[in-house]
Amino acid sequence: WTKFYEFSPADLRSAADMMAPLGAGASGPPDVDTVHGLLNTSVYGGRLETLTDQRVLDSYMRQYFSPELLAGRGVQRKLGNFLAPPQSGRHA
Repeated sequence: WTKFYEFSPADLRSAADMMAPLGAGASGPPDVDTVHGLLNTSVYGGRLETLTDQRVLDSYMRQYFSPELLAGRGVQRKLGNFLAPPQSGRHA
């Protein structure tokens, strides 16, 4: 990042809540472009101030929300050194 952004656990919660309906009752994994678009415009991307930071966000989204991971076939990656994204729709 080119500057500090105050992303918080509340942002992760918002992202999880937004993504939950995409998987509920779906016949297949959610569309990766839809997931990236929602996260980019609704949760994280609206706060970014530079094109460089947008590229960083795009890179993270490709890494943590890949088509394989969304289909349940990918390797789960930790966020930072300690936090793993939830593997179910139960985020409470």
